[in-house]
Amino acid sequence: RFCGDLGRYPAPVAAARFVLGLVLRVFYGTVRVVGRGRVPPQGAVVFVGNHRNQFIDGAMLQDTCGREVHFLVAAKSMRKRFVGAVARAMGSIPVERPQDVAKAGSGRVRIDLESLRASGEGGTRFTEELKPGCLLKGEFGAVAVAAVQGDAAATLKPPREGDLKAGAGDDAARAYAYKVLPKLDHSEMFEAAWAALGRGEAIGIFPEGGSHDRTELLPLKAGVAVLALGAEARGTPVHVVPVGLTYVDAARWRSQALVEYGPPQRVPAELVELHKTDAAAARAALLEDITQALRAVCVTAPSYRELKIIHMTRRLLRPVRFQGQASQYTTLHKFFAEAHAAMRDDAAYRDLQANIEAYMTKLKAYGLTDRDVASASASSAGGGRARRGSGVAVQILRLLRIALTVLVFAPLALPCAVTVVPIRLILHPIVEEKTREAVANSSVKIKGDDVRASLKVVYGTGLVVAVHVLWALVAVVAFEACGWGAMHDALGFDGSSAEAGLLHAALFFAALVVVPTYNFYAILLLTFLHRQLRVAKALAFCLLRYGNEGLGARIGRPQKVTPAATTGGEGGGEASPRTVGDVSHLDVFGMRSVLKERTRELFFAQAPKLGPAFADAMKWLHVDENGSRQSSFQGEVK
Repeated sequence: RFCGDLGRYPAPVAAARFVLGLVLRVFYGTVRVVGRGRVPPQGAVVFVGNHRNQFIDGAMLQDTCGREVHFLVAAKSMRKRFVGAVARAMGSIPVERPQDVAKAGSGRVRIDLESLRASGEGGTRFTEELKPGCLLKGEFGAVAVAAVQGDAAATLKPPREGDLKAGAGDDAARAYAYKVLPKLDHSEMFEAAWAALGRGEAIGIFPEGGSHDRTELLPLKAGVAVLALGAEARGTPVHVVPVGLTYVDAARWRSQALVEYGPPQRVPAELVELHKTDAAAARAALLEDITQALRAVCVTAPSYRELKIIHMTRRLLRPVRFQGQASQYTTLHKFFAEAHAAMRDDAAYRDLQANIEAYMTKLKAYGLTDRDVASASASSAGGGRARRGSGVAVQILRLLRIALTVLVFAPLALPCAVTVVPIRLILHPIVEEKTREAVANSSVKIKGDDVRASLKVVYGTGLVVAVHVLWALVAVVAFEACGWGAMHDALGFDGSSAEAGLLHAALFFAALVVVPTYNFYAILLLTFLHRQLRVAKALAFCLLRYGNEGLGARIGRPQKVTPAATTGGEGGGEASPRTVGDVSHLDVFGMRSVLKERTRELFFAQAPKLGPAFADAMKWLHVDENGSRQSSFQGEVK
C-alpha cells in the first residue's frame, strides 16, 4: 500500500499515511468501514465528522477514505511537535480557536439574562478587554457581547441553545470569574480551504469545534456551512460527505472502531441563491441539513448509562459467534439505539433495563465480562442447547486445557515484559496527568477518554520507538561483549574495518525489526491467554458454587424468576411482552439466560412498530443463532 501511495501522493503525504495506518492497525484490533464506495473518487469534497477521539479521528478518516484530505486543524495542535509535523506533511490548514487564545478577564462579572446585560465589579476593564462579538465564558456558560458601554457595563446577545449551563442567570446578583474569548478573523483560513476545493481536493472538518467523550453530538459550528456555501459561490461544486466515527472503548488497546461514510450531498441550489441575499439564513439551513446527515451515521445516546444498556442489549441478542459484515455491525448499533429511544417509556423495557444494570453490576463485582460468560456458556452448552456430558467433568477438563495452554504459551510471551513494562510505567502517569489537565480546561469533556486514547497513541509511539532503538543498541553492545567477535574472524573482518561496521549496522537494524515484531505478537498472545483465564474464572466460579449443578446443566434448564405480572391488551386482545421480574438473585449465567430470552421476546414483539428493516434484522439474528439464514438483512441504511 505504501508503494501505491508513493505513486498517488507526494512523498511526505505517502509517508504520513503509512505511519498513521501502521499506528492505527497496531492500536486498534478491528476497524470496520461502511460506505467507502460512497466517497467521490475525485472533485471537491468536504468530509464532516463527529469528533470523539482527538487526533485519532483525523488519522482514521485519512486512512479509510481513499482520498488525500487536508484537515482544518487547531493551530494549538499544529504547534505540537509530532502532531504538527504529521499535520503539515499532509497539508493541513491551521485554525486559531478562540478558546486557545482566551485570557482571564479582570474582576468579576454579573450576568442578567432578562435585560441581556453584563455588569462588572472588582476592577473590570471592559473597554480595554472586550470587543463586540467576543465571548464571556465562566461557570454560567458562554454569552456573546453585543456592545461595550463602559469599563463595568456591556450588553449581550441572546444566548443560543446549549450555551448556558443549567441555573445560569437565576441569581442576577452573583458575580463570576470569567474568561474573554476574542472574535477572530478566519478569512485567511477560509481562503486557503476554498483554494484547495477549487483544485478539486478534499477538506476534512470536525464542526463540533473540539473533541469530547460525550454520548451525543455537540451543536455544530457554522464554519462548515460557510466553507461549503463560499466554495459554491466561487463556482466550485462541492460534495459534503458525513462521516460517523464510533469507538468501542476508544482508549483500550486492540479495541474496535467503526467508520461509516454517508451519502454525498450537494449544496442545494436554492441555498446557493439564498446565500446571495441572506447569508445567515442560508448558513443556518445548510447547517441543519449537515447536522441531520451526520446524526444518521453516528450512534448516540442521552447518557453513558443508556449507551452501556444499548451495548449490552445488542450483545444479548447477538449470536455468540457472530460473523457479520461491517455494514451489519454499524446498522445494528443504530437500530438498537433507535429502539431504545422508541421504547424508553415502555414498562416492560424499563424493567428489562433495571435487570440489565443489575447484571452488569454483578459482572463487575465478580471481575467478569459478558463476553466471558457468553463464551463459557456457549462452549459448555453448545450455544444454548443442553448436551450430554456438559456437567462437572467436562468443565474440569476444559479448565485443565486452559491451564495447559497458559503453561505452554506464557513462557514464550513473557520476555516481552522487559520492553513493555518500562513503556507502561512511563506512559501511564503521563497520560493520566495530561488527561486530568484536559478535563479541567474543557467545558465539554466528561472523563477525557477522547484525550486518553490520542495521548496513548502519540506518546506511546514515541516511547516504543525510543525503547526499541535502545534495545537494538544493547544488542550490538552485547554482540561485542559476549565474545562473538569470532564471527568477525570467521568472516575475515577486521574489527575496525568498514565491513565490520556494516555487520554492526545489519545487526542493529535486524534487532530493530525483530524485537518490535516479537513484542507485538507476544502481547497479542498474552491478551489471548488473559481472555482464556477470564473464561476459566467464570467456569471455576460456577463449578465451585453449584458443583454437579454446573454450568452446562444450568444453561439447558429454565431459570426460576421472581413472578411478574403479564399484562393483556384491552378487551382480551394480544398480551404485551411480560416484564422480566427480579432476576438479581440468580447467578450471572442464570441472569444472562433469562435476560437473553426476555430481550428477544420484547424486541420481537416491538419489531413491527420499529419498522420493517428492524424486523428483518431481528429475524436475521434469530435465524443465525439456530444455524441458518432466511432473512435478507445486509445492514444497508435505508
